[in-house]
Amino acid sequence: MCAALAKRGDQVVKLVRRPTDAPDEITWIPGQTFDGTDKLEGVDAVVHLAGANIAEARWTDERMRVIRDSRTASTSHLVDALHTLSSTPVLLQISATGFYGNRGDDVLTEQAEPGVGELATLTQAWELAGEAWETKGRRCVLRLGAVLGLDGGMLQKVLPIFRRGLGGRLGNGKQWFPWITIDDVCDVCLWLIDDATHQGVFNCVAPQQVTNAIFTQALGTAVNRPTFCPVPKWILRSMVGPMADELLLGSQRVQPDHLLEAGFQFSDPAVKSALARLMASSKPS
Repeated sequence: MCAALAKRGDQVVKLVRRPTDAPDEITWIPGQTFDGTDKLEGVDAVVHLAGANIAEARWTDERMRVIRDSRTASTSHLVDALHTLSSTPVLLQISATGFYGNRGDDVLTEQAEPGVGELATLTQAWELAGEAWETKGRRCVLRLGAVLGLDGGMLQKVLPIFRRGLGGRLGNGKQWFPWITIDDVCDVCLWLIDDATHQGVFNCVAPQQVTNAIFTQALGTAVNRPTFCPVPKWILRSMVGPMADELLLGSQRVQPDHLLEAGFQFSDPAVKSALARLMASSKPS
């Protein structure tokens, strides 16, 4: 995101969780005193991306606290700081399709009801934590699907497995799998920053809806390897814990109605071509 902004000539101020003397950085430890508010005066947009990785460790009670606070507490803290500004930047708040819970084959637009379950409850609280900004300025909430890119994220974890020919669907593979490339996420953010007519909730997912089985096959094709090794539910549950049912086996058939209706153009609308492009860019020239 910083690279995309800098490429078009924007000045970027980064909030970092460490001491710094750099003029373009502000030390911000969510939950503690925010000392850099003066550096935010006059900014046009604030993009809040913070949130502990939900797939980094087993979901113990303590890990769930970290995951929850890194989203809800950090958002509330940032909004409180923004309320001290005389300017009114647009707030782009990242959320997740986990908002909808496990919904089977239901088609989920932005008007769909909230879901139930640990992830759904967490995501709803996350969005609610930023709602107070709407009394002062414009807020856009991006409900992200799985973000596909080569620098971190889901693909970095699974590519070594697929490149060894050991990839396979999760469970029966029939669960719907919302996805989007990192390039399209950045483009959505820039588009929302630039056009002040846009606000509210946006399903930030590619328009092509695929199941886990279809995604698995497309990734196998992209790396030219078979995908004959399905991962049974019991293995997923033993690795991740009970939350595997929501995190890996839950089904969300999400479609980006608001983005499409507003005319946003996806660079990667289809999973097969998106994965082929990403894999081609990862090969040595």
